[in-house]
Amino acid sequence: MPIVLRLAIFYASICLFMGIYLPYFPVWLTDKGFGPRDIALVLSGAMFLRIAVSPLLAFLADHWQDRRRLVLYLAWTAWAVVTLYIWADGFWPILLVSLLLMSLTPSIMPVAEAITVQAVKDNQIDYGRVRLWCSLAFMGASFAGGWLLTSRPPSVILVCMIAGIGVMVMGSHLLPTNVKPLRRKRVRGGQMAGAFQVARHPVFLLFLAASSLNQASHAVYYGFGTLNWQRLGYEESVIGLLWAVGVVAEIVLFAFSRPVIGRLGAVGLLILGAAGGVARWTLTAFSPPLATLFFVQILHALSFGATHLGAVLFVAQAAPSSLSTTAQSIYSAFAVGAMMGLAMLASGVLYAQSGASAYLVMAAMSAVSLGLALWLRARWDGAPLVEEFEESEAA
Repeated sequence: MPIVLRLAIFYASICLFMGIYLPYFPVWLTDKGFGPRDIALVLSGAMFLRIAVSPLLAFLADHWQDRRRLVLYLAWTAWAVVTLYIWADGFWPILLVSLLLMSLTPSIMPVAEAITVQAVKDNQIDYGRVRLWCSLAFMGASFAGGWLLTSRPPSVILVCMIAGIGVMVMGSHLLPTNVKPLRRKRVRGGQMAGAFQVARHPVFLLFLAASSLNQASHAVYYGFGTLNWQRLGYEESVIGLLWAVGVVAEIVLFAFSRPVIGRLGAVGLLILGAAGGVARWTLTAFSPPLATLFFVQILHALSFGATHLGAVLFVAQAAPSSLSTTAQSIYSAFAVGAMMGLAMLASGVLYAQSGASAYLVMAAMSAVSLGLALWLRARWDGAPLVEEFEESEAA
């Protein structure tokens, strides 16, 4: 099977689960008797745990020189863990299962991104054309989830989550094994020293702050977007369409990402994403009419899509190839772990007190991200942050 097809199927399989989890897991938690603050604690607690877990697992992947094997371990373990929700009842059991599950499934994506970036370099693959299958699967799952909720109780969400991770397990077995060796080069001082060099580099820290703030600005949307639209009286099928429209816009960006990347570069995409976030969350805060809201959802292509592309491209260019998984995971842990966790924790209080006005805080986060991205453009010249040597030369 061609490597492009293998990667496309894998991305679709992993995002099928996320298309159910992100929009509808808070709905399932609400059905279990959780309030906004409890939901925020469950979601943020899971995000904080990955701060330590994801970089450690990614470092092991770089050290083992076998990223595919780690993905298989994580996927099978995640499937076993998600089934525990069947017996979990009450705040603490559900929190514990969520902590375990969200330390596993998010750790898969940075490893997969490193595999894909390597395949892009070695086989001249268009990253956006592969990644869009993730968005297509997310869109289909979010739309199907909304449709199911129109006629079935929220318990169907758990069934879909278990099935989604089962599909992820099958997709993980299709990950390519015929890529070139990962450790053709290494950094001076060894892998651990190189990881610390990257992580503490001022330019990398500036990148982390800029990208993470804009990604974390999605906290209210991910945690309470569906609940807020339900409060405004929208039917579940309409809510599913709203989620899907945002992902369609993201798909269009990924489909034409090559010329966009060539024109804007990594930092230009981060700037565009932050500007999109400012506009999107400001408009969403004022609960615009449905027709306008569909237009606002198109800005997901910028707030998430452009930011994601910019982040992946930055890591690919700024980090040594022998540490690409580690660098991707540090970004993921900081953006989706620390920053998103803090934002999600705050979003529970903000939404409980202010409703849709909580999006204004998210707009402010995107505005700060925009300023930092502009600063990053002035600081980084596009070169790798840490030197890398051929094994024979560094021996």
